[in-house]
Amino acid sequence: MYNKPGLEKSYPANFILAYHSTVVMNFWNGKHLYCMWPNLTFKGLYVRNLEELTPKLVDALEKYQERGFLDKYDPHGLRAIYGATPHYIQDDLGEVRHEMHQLKVSDIPGPRWRMLAEV
Repeated sequence: MYNKPGLEKSYPANFILAYHSTVVMNFWNGKHLYCMWPNLTFKGLYVRNLEELTPKLVDALEKYQERGFLDKYDPHGLRAIYGATPHYIQDDLGEVRHEMHQLKVSDIPGPRWRMLAEV
């Protein structure tokens, strides 16, 4: 069972919004493919979700960097080298942001991308 503090378990999209970055916040609902941040994803960019940096998170981010995705606000990885605070999705939300803000579908800027897929 996925257990993350503050995560509302009754909405499936909330699980996706708890992922480490925008690059993996996409899902298939059985009928449509959804991309929550298409303007970033289709350009090969991502923004990190507010989450403690752990070895597992570092591995996940490195995996997508090896696949060609770049951090929108730190494409060369200089923030880590100089000890600067990372830029998170929550930083773009204005007054909504606080230390443990769990993203909600209403936080996602439009337009969202959806594609009907026949199986």
